[in-house]
Amino acid sequence: MNVIRTSKEDIIAYEQSAALNQSSIKHILKQGMQSFLKSALFLRKSEEVDEEQNKKKKEDGDVAHFIIGKGVDTLITGHPGDFDEKYFISSCINKPTEKPLAIVKNVYDKVTASFPPGNVADLAFYRREIYDACNEVEFFMNRRKPEETWNDDSRINTIITGCAIYFDDLCLALTKQVISQTEKNIIEALHNSFLNHPNTGNYFQPSSSKIIIYQMPLYFTYEGVECKALLDMVIIDLVKGIIRIIDLKTIGRPVLEFIKQCMTLRYDIQSSFYSFAMKENIPIVSQLVDKNLEKFKVVFAFMAESTRVDQWGTPLIFPMHENLLFGAEHGIHTPKYHLPGWNEGVTKYRNWMNAEFNIDTVIPKGVIAINDKYEYALNV
Repeated sequence: MNVIRTSKEDIIAYEQSAALNQSSIKHILKQGMQSFLKSALFLRKSEEVDEEQNKKKKEDGDVAHFIIGKGVDTLITGHPGDFDEKYFISSCINKPTEKPLAIVKNVYDKVTASFPPGNVADLAFYRREIYDACNEVEFFMNRRKPEETWNDDSRINTIITGCAIYFDDLCLALTKQVISQTEKNIIEALHNSFLNHPNTGNYFQPSSSKIIIYQMPLYFTYEGVECKALLDMVIIDLVKGIIRIIDLKTIGRPVLEFIKQCMTLRYDIQSSFYSFAMKENIPIVSQLVDKNLEKFKVVFAFMAESTRVDQWGTPLIFPMHENLLFGAEHGIHTPKYHLPGWNEGVTKYRNWMNAEFNIDTVIPKGVIAINDKYEYALNV
């Protein structure tokens, strides 16, 4: 039992758990509780990136970059056959560009709200829906003169010509994620790079001296709040006495720029949160692998690779220093700036939820009292 893959049932149970995860904490710290309560993160309680946030991102290939990363994760950490269950390979070499893609998905969502995908006509049948979607995303709009638009038939025909095949693929895919042939090729290339490059390949090789656990769900309580973490890889080195947490990352720039992305996207919070989760679960993990791990040291590292064709092929390991993990939990405070730790996000969540009100609550006189413990009260 040197390689353990978490059962699909346990993964589903994790996804359905209402516990707080690191993605939610980062959302709370960056955008506040009200934004979080409206987000897909709160509604689904999952590790998935909020779709609305993804739409606003302009770096790292936007949603396409995220899809590639998830695809690589599935191939490496999932069960055999998981990739085919989750992804539908489009007959398109490349997906439509940003606005046409948004339009065709908009039309698909509206049409399938009334008809099952199997009963949907060709894209050309939905000219009115295409027209409305073009207006929603300002496709071929004259930004300087909004009252003047390009020829409507031209806009509609452009979408039909460029997106008809992809629209058919959406209907055939049903619940699967549609990816292009190009995206599939990139996913497979990065998968091979991680598994076979000298920098990283050894991490995936089973041996009698180590135990590898893929997609490990962990649960713990922090300051009275139920929390959860889903770890890509856990490597237990039985000889060195180390529990090594590995998180796979892809980046749409040269891999050496991962350090900058690490801080911009607060990956330090993820690494600290996951490390804390593992330390809290040592007895459970010990029982799982039938080894006493109480004295084992927990370390964390990111394993990153570039999604750019001219850059991939040299994945790198980025270990996270203990001081950085501590700062990510408790925050970094200097005379010039304050970088909040994930404990601050948990506290905000706890105080808000304990107050038993949400964004739809009518607040008397628009006033909320805050006591010296930064707790909220409505009875003012």
